[in-house]
Amino acid sequence: AQQPPTPPQQWQAQPPYGYGIPPQPFPYAAPGPKRPGPATAAGVLGIVSGSLGIILGFANIAALAILQSATSIFPNLGLLTTINYIQAFGTFITAVALLVSGIMFLKGKGHQILFIGACVQAGLTLMSFIVRLFMPELLGVKQMPSQISPAVNSALAIGPYEIFVLLIGVGLAGFTIYLMFTPAAKQWKQ
Repeated sequence: AQQPPTPPQQWQAQPPYGYGIPPQPFPYAAPGPKRPGPATAAGVLGIVSGSLGIILGFANIAALAILQSATSIFPNLGLLTTINYIQAFGTFITAVALLVSGIMFLKGKGHQILFIGACVQAGLTLMSFIVRLFMPELLGVKQMPSQISPAVNSALAIGPYEIFVLLIGVGLAGFTIYLMFTPAAKQWKQ
């Protein structure tokens, strides 16, 4: 049997129908300026801080409800309740601002809101730690009474959780602020 003649080298075999069309770029996907790494990191940290802050804000509101149920044990709850309300709703509002401004910063907008949100996050985290540190004095108790349940007694003590929250809250805020002041991120906001 004879084989069919081979085409000369300049001929190219046609691919089957539908496979030979090269992909076309989308006309509406115009390339924009490339976002620098520090700007991306600052925006992502804003989103992460905001997401964690929303969860923490809801947890603070729940803790406030538990604290208000202990009015029979601690008569001096007025100042502490006010401070906790400021913390809970301040944390929630700051978290929403961080989340939205982190998303906006990825698009080159919202620099000032992200910066203010990170500063407020650091302040609220420090305020929360200081309140927890001085909670017995704020409650007017020198030593914990023996009739306090172990759950309330352990909630009033500073432990690894509070130190972890302090390090995470201040660390995220500080690193976000640092990244926003890098030359690449400053150029991105303009």
